[in-house]
Order: sequence, then structure tokens, then C-alpha cells
Amino acid sequence: MAFKQFISIVETTKHFRAVSSLEERKYHRKSAFINGVAVGFGVGCFATFAALLITAFYYSQVADQTLEGVLASFSLPIIYFFILGILFLIVGFVWERFEKQPKL
Repeated sequence: MAFKQFISIVETTKHFRAVSSLEERKYHRKSAFINGVAVGFGVGCFATFAALLITAFYYSQVADQTLEGVLASFSLPIIYFFILGILFLIVGFVWERFEKQPKL
């Protein structure tokens, strides 16, 4: 009788470990995806920042306007994309680093 109870407890423990490891794998897959999205969004913001700078430079050459005048109209989007790109890159890399550390 005691042996059957022991076997039942062992099987239940194995089941809970299997379920928890499955949930843990799903969590790691989801978190890795979210980290990749954050890093990708940061890189995309930097690309948009570079495109805005290049557009402002060439627009000033083509439209016979000064670069200062064109940058004045493009300044807020340029600053916004630069800050957003830095923020998302840092967040993505920090999340990735701290998730790889062992939890105590």
C-alpha cells in the first residue's frame, strides 16, 4: 500500500516537472521573441533616423533651401526616432542579458 502511494507521488512529481518545463520553454520562446521585436524596432527607428537625415540633406540641395531651415522642420521627428531607437535597443539587449542569468 505504501509503495503504491510512493509511486503515485513520484508520478505526480514527474508530471508537474514536465508541465513546468513545458511552461518554462514557452516563456523563454515568448520572451526571446519580445526581445527580438524590441531590438528590431530599435534598429528600424535608427534606420528611419538616418533616412530623415539623408532626406533633409538632399532636400536642402534640391529645393534651394538652407540645411538649417530644412533641419528646423525635421528636428522633432529626427530627435524622436533617435531617442526611440536608443531606448528600444537598450531595452532589448538588457532584457536578453538578464534573462540568460540564472535565477536564484
